Parts: sequence; structure tokens; C-alpha cells
Amino acid sequence: MKKVILVFGCISILSFSCKKENPTDPSVTFDKQALLTNVADQIILPNIQSFAVKTNQLFDAFSTFELSLSNADFEILQAAHSEAYLAWQKLNPFDFGPIRDNGLKAAMNTYPTDTAKILSNVQAGNANLGSAANLSAIGFPALDFIFFRKNSRTFFSQADFRDYARNLISKIKNDAATISNGWNSYRSTFISKDGTESTSSFSLLVNEFNRDFELTKNAKVGIPMGKQSLGFALPDYFESRYKEFSKELFVVNMRTLRELFEGKNGIGFDNYLNHLEKGELTEKILSKFDAILNTANSINSSFPAATNDEPQKMEDLYLLLSQQVVNIKTDMTSSFGVLITYQDNDGD
Repeated sequence: MKKVILVFGCISILSFSCKKENPTDPSVTFDKQALLTNVADQIILPNIQSFAVKTNQLFDAFSTFELSLSNADFEILQAAHSEAYLAWQKLNPFDFGPIRDNGLKAAMNTYPTDTAKILSNVQAGNANLGSAANLSAIGFPALDFIFFRKNSRTFFSQADFRDYARNLISKIKNDAATISNGWNSYRSTFISKDGTESTSSFSLLVNEFNRDFELTKNAKVGIPMGKQSLGFALPDYFESRYKEFSKELFVVNMRTLRELFEGKNGIGFDNYLNHLEKGELTEKILSKFDAILNTANSINSSFPAATNDEPQKMEDLYLLLSQQVVNIKTDMTSSFGVLITYQDNDGD
């Protein structure tokens, strides 16, 4: 009898050891702190640092242009705006912690911008750019209007116009520093809260991943196409309407979402799904990301122009985005045991 018990005990120990060594065995606890650490150190913090650099370059480009008012320096300024705008897209999915605490997602990228309010603010000369009333007259969309509207270069001969542009850029630069400083202390808090309750970092990350994907689907594509206006296109609702830079912004935003899903070659949502033996769902999500990006890149013009010139490609893009929502918001989130806590809306 003792021999039987001993043999059974050895078998049990061997079985347990095999389970611990199998990273895809759902009975073994997945290390969500490792996932959060990877996302913080390999994605969020580098993206924040890059954004801070790009906003400083934007500020320096404006300072140079303000002294010279030359066409060459204005073109450099326009390019610096576009680079900083692209860098902001890499922070879109991380609207929690310092970004949310300071209301920066709305401050950086509320569109369509209110051109009448911008011109009124310029004329008044004393607008409070930190007030909620001015959310639609600040950030990158406001600068898109200022830098890329017709004959935009000529308006900078007016001192009050230069002052408003300088104040907008200074606010963006200071907000970037706020994010950077805030994350230096928030990082440890973010990594430590690895549960699935609604206030945990993991839940916030999953929710913001889904929310930003839906905002991208609706605000960047669906609403301007007329998906919520009985088929009547609303081209003025496309992001970066004046430069018509909407496709490029969309692609960077979507690549960032895919990067988050994959963990940028480290631990990501895909690893967790594979651990839960959901490899087919992982492949489905990755395949859909590929299809979305390939379709977007195949569009030969800006999104506003493509709505008229390449309508089938825009329809295909919207359909792919809609299909991916089911994959990530329903299938992936339920697999993780995370509750979706946000309400759908159309802002960005």
C-alpha cells in the first residue's frame, strides 16, 4: 500500500510540474503584472517621450518662424505640426492615469474644430485655453486650421494671430511635460494593479483599447462617411480636415492598437489569449488588423477624397473595423473576464 501511495504521489508531483512549465495551460495563473510592465516600459513611456520631443520641436519651429516669417520656415513649422500630431496618435489608447486626470485626450484632439470660436478667440486676445468651453478651439485640430487653411501663411502678419498660435503650441508642449512627469510616478501604480475589477490597471487598459478602437471606427471613419447621418457624408468631420491628413493619422493609431495587442514583441493581449487556449481568436484578431491596415494603405487619396473617389474601399474599411469590434470587445474581453465600463460616444 505504501508503494502505491508513493507512486501516486510522484505522479501527482510530475503532473503538477508539467502544468507549471506549460505557459498555455489556463490552470496556471497568467502574469498580468509582466504584461503591464511590458506595456508601460516598451510602449507607453517611449511613446510619451517621443511625444514630448515632437512637441518641443514644434515649439522651436514656431519660435524660428515667428522671427523670420519666411515661407521656408513656415513649411518646416507645418511639418513639425504633422509629426507631433502623429506622435499624439500613439497615446490615444492610454486615456487613464495622468492623461485622463488632466483631460488631455479632449484637449489635444477634439474635432471638428470650431473655426468661428478660434477666430473669435484671436480677436478677443484673452481666451482661457484651459476651459472646457474652448476644447473645440485648441489642440492639433485648431492648429490644423491655422496652419493649413487657404492662404494660412498670410495671416501670420497679424500679431494677435501669432499670439494665439504660440499659446496653443505652448499649451500642447506643457501638457506633454505634464504627461511625462505624471507617468514617472504613476508607472509603479499602473503595474501593481493587475486584477480584473473595474478600477484595476488591466481593466483600464482593456477598456481603453476597446474604447479607442471604437472611437477610431466611428469618429475617424464612420461619422464622416455618413454612417450616423442616414448616408449623408460629413466631410468636415474628418480628422485634420485642412491638411487632409486623416488617413495617415488613422494608420498610426491603428498600428498602435495592434502593437498594444501584440505587446510590441513582448507580453501582450495575444499572449494572454494563447494562455487561455484562445489561439484561434488571436489569429483572427491579428488577421483582421492586417486587413484593416492593408485596406487603409490601399486608398490612394485622403479619406475625404476617397469617400467620393474610392467609396468601396471606404465601405470595406468600415466593415472590417466593425467586424473587429466583435472580436475584441465581445470575444477577447469576455475571455479576460473584464467588464466593459465605458459608454459608446462619438468623440475623439
